[in-house]
Amino acid sequence: MKVLDIGANAGFYTLAFSHLVSETGHVWALEPFAGNVAYLLTHIRHNRLRNASVIQAAVGDRDGMTGFQVGDSDCTGHIHDVSPYKIPVVSLDGLVAAGIFNF
Repeated sequence: MKVLDIGANAGFYTLAFSHLVSETGHVWALEPFAGNVAYLLTHIRHNRLRNASVIQAAVGDRDGMTGFQVGDSDCTGHIHDVSPYKIPVVSLDGLVAAGIFNF
């Protein structure tokens, strides 16, 4: 089994998916906000997950950069083109074509 956790936040579902897919599967956690990525990586390390990878990016219809509006909490940020805080954006098709996902 292979799972994409899009908008992974701190990794609650990433951890659950990791256990569900077992050692033969893999989880890709996609999260754009740097603060959440730090928590996500900590949780992966503390739980010794070997079947999870983190991609620090938002998912969109194209690859590139876009603005990101930080929300009132870590889970309420959103893409906002005119924000000065820039994040990478990746398309799922682009990641497949680059060989990132081995489906």
